[in-house]
Amino acid sequence: MSNRTYLDHDTRRQSLVDAAVRVFNEGGFEGLTNAAVAAEAGVSRALVYSFFPDNPSLIQAFLDDRLTNFKSVVESLGTDTTNPLDRTAAALHGMIQQLSVMELRSLKAVLAAGTDEQRQPIYDSFVAFSTSRWENTIDMSQDRTALKATIWLFIEILISMALIVKSGDMTSEQAESVARAMTAAALAQLP
Repeated sequence: MSNRTYLDHDTRRQSLVDAAVRVFNEGGFEGLTNAAVAAEAGVSRALVYSFFPDNPSLIQAFLDDRLTNFKSVVESLGTDTTNPLDRTAAALHGMIQQLSVMELRSLKAVLAAGTDEQRQPIYDSFVAFSTSRWENTIDMSQDRTALKATIWLFIEILISMALIVKSGDMTSEQAESVARAMTAAALAQLP
């Protein structure tokens, strides 16, 4: 009698994506292969290939999952304030409290995805989502390109700062103070 666990399609696919996240955190994109995911998940390569026929589709699923996770966390942060300085501090605090080092590193991978033509749609979706979360706090009648670039830069900085706090090189309070000061300075310089 077999001790195999049979999972429905969506649950199995998610278990493979979860394995991909673990593999990514060990070896980055270079280590993220269908074979490595199969080994991590304890399943056959054929099973992984039935869900992800090639490496780009596996990486796409990984990035989609990281973006979905980020959206879920950000939406739960309660950053409904319209004060941009408070919103920046709340977003940073939420990232520190709700995201693991592994999740923050995965988000940095999504940020880097914009440099690859195949992954550009995920990057664009990440930028659009992040920008939409800030639009009600900033006068968007100004130069939208500059504003979007500034918002995007701050998302990257907040993720990096959360990682610095997690490493113990800065306290949460110090990071929030720096984030507020940077937000104030950036807003003062916008055209």
